[in-house]
Amino acid sequence: MSSGELTAGDTDPPEEATDATDVLVVTESEAEVLVVDEYPRYHLAECGWLGQRATIPLPAREARELGFTPCARCGPDATLAAAHRRRSGRK
Repeated sequence: MSSGELTAGDTDPPEEATDATDVLVVTESEAEVLVVDEYPRYHLAECGWLGQRATIPLPAREARELGFTPCARCGPDATLAAAHRRRSGRK
């Protein structure tokens, strides 16, 4: 868009509300998430918000370190933490 204005499709989804224990798991996770340049959220590969946007894969830990926050639409923190608990046999 030449005017520099964002369209409704360009607005970032809200931030996922993440449980403190899930944050601890994610800050140590090497699981891959996707970010889009100039947007503050990180996403799972299947996130519908991503559409045809060019993405950059990063470990979740690194995305957090760089200041990205989780997308409420795809819920990467809850998903990654649940997968970690399944692998480690925790509930």
